Formats: sequence, C-alpha cells, structure tokens
Amino acid sequence: MQEIAGSLKQVLATHGPQAAAVLISPQMSNEELFLVRRIFKEQLKIENIEGRFPSNAKVHSDDFLITADKNPNSKGVETLYSSGPGAESLLRACAEGRMHFPDILRHRLTSAFDPKLVADALGKVECVVFQGSWDQPAAALADVQLPAAVYAEKDGTFTNVQGRVQRFKAAVPPIGESLPDVDILVQLAQELGISVPGTAADQIFAEIGQTVEAFAGMTWQTVGSGGQVLKSGAGK
Repeated sequence: MQEIAGSLKQVLATHGPQAAAVLISPQMSNEELFLVRRIFKEQLKIENIEGRFPSNAKVHSDDFLITADKNPNSKGVETLYSSGPGAESLLRACAEGRMHFPDILRHRLTSAFDPKLVADALGKVECVVFQGSWDQPAAALADVQLPAAVYAEKDGTFTNVQGRVQRFKAAVPPIGESLPDVDILVQLAQELGISVPGTAADQIFAEIGQTVEAFAGMTWQTVGSGGQVLKSGAGK
C-alpha cells in the first residue's frame, strides 16, 4: 500500500490531479463508492472518476422483469456520482501520455473495450493499480494487484434498479490475503494521510445518510431487512 500511495503522491505533485483517474464499478457497494468519493475526489481533488461503461456482452433481458444490466449497484453509481469524462476518454488520455495513474476498481475493461486498446493504453502509464476479486486481462496489466473480497465476504448496501437500498451481510470470511474493499481503501487513505472517521459499513452508511441528499435520514437500522427507497428527485 505504501508503494501505491507513494506513486500517487508523485504523480499528483508532478502532473496534478488531472493526471490520475479512478475507474469505479457498479459491482461496488454504496459504502465503497462513497469512500472513493471522499478520498479521491474530495481530498485529492481528482475529477477523473468514471463508473459508467458500455458492455459488449450479449445478455438476456425482457425489459419487464429481467434487465440487461446485471450489475447490482448501477443505481448507486448514478446516485453518488455525476457523469464523468467517459471511460474511453480516460483510456485515450492514457494512450496519449496525459494520464499517469489509473486505479481500476473491479471493472472488466476488456468487456467494454477492445483488449488491444486497453493493453496499449495501460502500457503507457507510470503505474496501474487493479483492485478486484477475479483474475482478468486488466489485472494482468497492472503494476500492483490488490485482491478484494467478494460480496458474500463483506457487509454493505446496494441500490437496486428501483432505487431501493438493500443490505447484504458477510456469509464467510475473505479467502487468503483478500480484504473487503473498504479495508483496502482505508489503508490507502491512511498512507496518504487522509482521515476516515468510520471504517465499518454501518458507520460509513450513516455518513452517507447525513451527507448525500438522496439517502437523507437513512441508517443501517432504517434500511433493515426490507430495504428503503431513495428520496425521489434528490441530488448528489
């Protein structure tokens, strides 16, 4: 983690926050997405954060009960983040030497873009970090790989397509050296000298309920086992 923090600090000092990017994923929980916002956007002033990706995969949907989007938290990304610069734009910035530090969190870039384009772009930056649960082409291109727990190994919340926030709980402990994404992000924040008030999922969710309008008034207890719907028309 010290190596990642050192590389990021150097890039920020030399090239500024516009030279770093974070590729978030709709596979991440609301708590993880919020921590990314707190650390990278609010504290480090990095605006290049993107979580909306096209998908080339052929999936079954009926536009009634079965949606084409199989990600559990696309609504969470939409609620917690404004539209970013676009993933393709960030890859072009890497290829053109304008991006020096991409941090890829769980995203399968090669399912959205040509693998050669991804490899060429990531091959031209100083440091690529990949954080995820599964081996994939983007992970193999990273300078640093951080094994992350799957959803069944951690606590958190997702927001479904109807805007209902629902809790999930760890069923088993993380395997091997993998850690919940929240723990990884907190460790990175500490190396960067950034204070994170709460580190448990319920503590982070309480902060979301206090600071994000769409989640206003929500707590771990009010969500409960049945979920709670986002405030209609609320901003970020």
